[in-house]
Amino acid sequence: MERLRKTARVLDVVARIAFWFTMVVGALLFLLWALNLRDPFFTSYMGGLLMAGNLNFTLAEPVNFPWGAMLVLAALELVVYGCTVQIFRRVLRPMKEGRPFDGAARQLRRLAWVTLAANLVLSLGEYFVQLRFYRGLDLRVFLSEQVLSCASQVHLDLGFLGPGIFLLLLSFVFHYGEELQRQADETL
Repeated sequence: MERLRKTARVLDVVARIAFWFTMVVGALLFLLWALNLRDPFFTSYMGGLLMAGNLNFTLAEPVNFPWGAMLVLAALELVVYGCTVQIFRRVLRPMKEGRPFDGAARQLRRLAWVTLAANLVLSLGEYFVQLRFYRGLDLRVFLSEQVLSCASQVHLDLGFLGPGIFLLLLSFVFHYGEELQRQADETL
């Protein structure tokens, strides 16, 4: 049990440091990005470069990229990360005291739902930003007599489902452990 306490304390310190470092650096980067969003050099440089797989195109006219939507997604990712780390620290709190089955199941279930819902929203948000970007392209630039068709592939990453479902299942295991702990406490 002492080993669990030490590990939980170390993980809590690491999570606290990672949380504050990421929040400070993320907020500074977010602020710099928001301030530079209207800078003509930034928008023309970033907007004039189109990367499609292994091919890079530098266009004469800036591409109408949905920077505002990307800024909202970046802010949402920062908030989701902060919430996730705080919930993780709540899971560690009873473990630091040597009581792993004291409220951890509820926090694990919350962490699982935050992981699933937030990553689904972020993945769909990125999908719609990419879709809006591709719809805004002037495809006449790419179409000529030599090009028969032009297609784009938008990737929707669902890799977050595995960890989210695993956390949900783990919360049920912890819930069962809490029930066993409660029954053992009642018999004493």
